[in-house]
Amino acid sequence: MARYGNKRVALLRSVKLEGSWRMCVPHVDTKGRVSPELVKVLGKKVAVSPDTPSRWYLSWYEAGVVRGWSEEVTEGCGNSDKGRNGECGVAT
Repeated sequence: MARYGNKRVALLRSVKLEGSWRMCVPHVDTKGRVSPELVKVLGKKVAVSPDTPSRWYLSWYEAGVVRGWSEEVTEGCGNSDKGRNGECGVAT
């Protein structure tokens, strides 16, 4: 039987920086909001353009096994365009 309740999750963002893909922690402000324009790389804040290709990851544990979900944001698709048409966000 599955147990439901509060879960702790990890939010990560894979971003293409300087030609290579980096797994980054998104910046969270003092009110707990995630900033899509900033990520932390080696402890430093780095600005990311909305047109930068990236993928968001959400992971959690269920019965000792890591589970997860991701969403890809393709090149040339800013956050303002996401959701207006089905081409920008592709759930996998």
